[in-house]
Amino acid sequence: MSFSSQDFRKAMSHFTTGVAILTRCDSDGNPHGMTINSLTSASLKPPLLLFCLNKYSKTAHYFTETPSFAVNILSGEQESLARSFAAHDLKDWKEVEWAVSSFGNPILKGIVAALECKPKAIHAAGDHHILIAEAQNLDILSTENPLIFYKSHFHSFGE
Repeated sequence: MSFSSQDFRKAMSHFTTGVAILTRCDSDGNPHGMTINSLTSASLKPPLLLFCLNKYSKTAHYFTETPSFAVNILSGEQESLARSFAAHDLKDWKEVEWAVSSFGNPILKGIVAALECKPKAIHAAGDHHILIAEAQNLDILSTENPLIFYKSHFHSFGE
C-alpha cells in the first residue's frame, strides 16, 4: 500500500455524507446513541439501510446486539448534538430533547426524519462492522435542510 490511513481518510473527506444519530434504550430503559455518517440505502424492497460502526467503539454493541433501534437524520441546526454523540455515549441525556417511539426507541427532537430498524446482518470489515438493517417504520418530521459532513467539517445547505 503506497498511502497511509490518514491519506485515505483525507481522500474520502471529499465525499459529502449526511449525518445521523443511532438511538435505542437498553433493557433498563437507559437511552444510548452514537453519531454516524456512513448511512446509505441498500434496498427498496425490502427497505434496507447500510452503515458502518467502528469495532472498537464503546457504543457499537448497543446497535449490533438489539432487536431494534432508531436512525435520527439530523437537521442543519443540530451540529452540537452530532458532536456530543460522536465523542462518547452520553450518560446524561438531561440536555437532549427526545421522546420514546412506539418501538421503545429515543426519537430526537428537531430531526429531519426518523427510521426505526431491526438489524438483519452484520459483517466484519477491517476495523469496522457493516450493519444492514431493515426499516420497520419511518417518519419525515421536517423540511429543514439536513446536516452534512464534508472535508471533515459539518455543514448545512445554504452555507
